[in-house]
Amino acid sequence: MSKKINTLLFALCLFTLVCGCSKENSDTTDFSHAVSDSQSQQEEIASENETKNIILDIPSTADFLYHCSTVAELKEHSDLIIKATVISADAWVDKSATIGTEYTLEVDKCYLGQANDSITVDNLGGIILASKYFEKQDDPKMNEAVKKMEENPDNSYVRFQFDGAWQPEEGKQYIWFLESYEEKGVIHYNPVNVYEGVYEIDNDMAERYMSEQTDSGITRSSQISDDRMSLSEMENKIGN
Repeated sequence: MSKKINTLLFALCLFTLVCGCSKENSDTTDFSHAVSDSQSQQEEIASENETKNIILDIPSTADFLYHCSTVAELKEHSDLIIKATVISADAWVDKSATIGTEYTLEVDKCYLGQANDSITVDNLGGIILASKYFEKQDDPKMNEAVKKMEENPDNSYVRFQFDGAWQPEEGKQYIWFLESYEEKGVIHYNPVNVYEGVYEIDNDMAERYMSEQTDSGITRSSQISDDRMSLSEMENKIGN
């Protein structure tokens, strides 16, 4: 099924390279068992990703209309802010051969706006079976990659990344700063600026991907930015 991402906020340049509301969870029953299951699930996902044969990498750079260096700036552009766990991540490719991922999220806490217990979020980037990708991509320059796919069609994948950013993983918890738009009466959600509005939570720390470059050619981490902080500090900033 074709998915649509609201891309009005940035211009995308692709460079192809062929390569070899509020709901707080308070149930503490069998906590250690739940943690063990979560860790096992994350290990399985990591192992699965490592064994995927990536035959085509599509890195990209994004020229955003604005950058959100601080939580305050992210909040200004957000319609919904939640803490949520990724239940599933399903990659898709649209008719223009753009790859994205639909995330199903279990909402643990809602900071801004209103959300059901679970929502879906679309974002650009992901890993998809090459056979699905080449159903939509018929560029003759891809012929070599197609030949590689035909050698092992069940384990040949195409990967699409923005600025080298990591993708949210199943079983992990994140803070999501989301924009919304309506299409045919349905509300859709996308993270603010693809990866700037997604913070991974790990050991009570919240951290987002730190882009290598900004408009001025200076790394965000060398400027005044909110790339990494404690979860409590993050929640305080969202609340202010």
